[in-house]
Amino acid sequence: MQARDGRSLGRLVSDLLSQALTSEVKEAAPRYFAWVSSPGPLLIDLRDKDAVMSALEGEEATEGGDASERERDAS
Repeated sequence: MQARDGRSLGRLVSDLLSQALTSEVKEAAPRYFAWVSSPGPLLIDLRDKDAVMSALEGEEATEGGDASERERDAS
């Protein structure tokens, strides 16, 4: 395109950019979006602070209740 028209690269880029910015842009029709959710099993007990922290840190949840309860039982 540059060699065919005999324009410098800078001039070609400037002309193409000008055309792109001044042309009418058709607005895309909004797309339909549906959020599909369903209740699932409880993965961690949100009342258990240690379980929540472990989940946030990416650790496997441990069965058996609150860590503080396990510590008390071990004493």
